[in-house]
Order: sequence, then C-alpha cells, then structure tokens
Amino acid sequence: EEEKTGKIKSAVVQTSAARDWTVKVLVEGLKPGRKHYYRFLTTNQAGVSPTGTFTLPDEDVSKLTYGVFSCSSYAWGYFNAYDFARQAKLDFWIHLGDYIYEEGNAYPTMEQAVRWPRTPMKMLSALDDYRARYGRYHTDPALQAIRAAAPLIAVWDDHEVGNDWAADGIPSTKDATAFKKREAEAIQAYHEWLPTRSGYITTDGQAGEDMGMFINRT
Repeated sequence: EEEKTGKIKSAVVQTSAARDWTVKVLVEGLKPGRKHYYRFLTTNQAGVSPTGTFTLPDEDVSKLTYGVFSCSSYAWGYFNAYDFARQAKLDFWIHLGDYIYEEGNAYPTMEQAVRWPRTPMKMLSALDDYRARYGRYHTDPALQAIRAAAPLIAVWDDHEVGNDWAADGIPSTKDATAFKKREAEAIQAYHEWLPTRSGYITTDGQAGEDMGMFINRT
C-alpha cells in the first residue's frame, strides 16, 4: 500500500538446492492502480530481502513507462542503463534476451574485459555453471535495483544457452546428446533465476482493457 501499512498477502514457501535456493511466488487478487511493496524473509528472519515495488496498470493504459533491454554482458561493461532506467518510475521493463553471456575467458579476454572475475572462468556447459553465472550477474547493484523497482518481462535469445543456439543445437557442440543435456540445464537455470512461469510456455499477459502484450517463447 502507499503508506506501507497493512499486509495484503503472505505465504510460506520452501526452496532448496534443487532450485538453487530461488523463490518465485504467484500472487493473485491484487488491485490495479495501486503501488504494492513486497519482500522475502527467512523463517528465522536471519535474512531479509530489500523491499521491491510494483504497480498494476489500471484500466487507463494510454500512457505507460517501460524500458527495453538486450545483450547484457557483465564482462564488457557496467549496467548503467539499468540504473538510469529504474529512476524513471517504470511500470515494467522488458529484456529481449542475452540476459547473461555464456562465454569463458576468451571473449572478452582478460585484457579486454571492463570488469572481472567472471564466474566460472570457462565456457558454461552444465547446470552449476549457468547457476553461478546468474549469481554473478545478480551481484551487480544496478541489476538488483531495477529488479526491485519494477516487474521484469523476460524473453530468452541464444546466449542464455550458447552462441547461435537453435533447435538443432549449437555450432560449437557436435554431440547431440551432450547438447540436449546442456540445453535443458541452461533452461532450468534461466527459469530458476528469472520471473517466468517455469516450463515451455506461450504467455499472453493483458493489463486493463486496451493493452495487449503477446510474448512467444520458441
């Protein structure tokens, strides 16, 4: 609520190493046109997350403020664009893919990289690798801030799995069995760390009466 008073919804959920200690909660029955605040606490309150905010659009969606991003490489630079955008009181933001990059220390090289170290120091190929890379990206203060400031609508591209990823594989991976395992584990980590409804889905989210947004994941 505007004054941060009154608890609207609460729930107790469990997480574990099986989902990389991440938590996603689907909250329904919220009122539009009202600013909502949320946070996560551990059961013993030893850990308390920063407070996040979001506002559901009301029936008048003639004006929306949102940001669009893509191709976000931690090693190539700082996420200043995230920090700039989150100050604009976004209704939401969209990431069109390449939320992470899977490369090792060859691109960029250590001499080219704006910041280091990259975790892990190799090309990603297994579940723990992808999880570690998402964890590294989310140490960035600007990414943390925009995630807390507004809802994210996420779509993947290729680097969430591998360069030039397509249905028939990755050019650098010739072994079809190894590719399928890598693909499945990369997608698992993506759904763990990003606010999606897990699984292969096509979503159509609609807000108010006049706004339609259709996102296809293929």
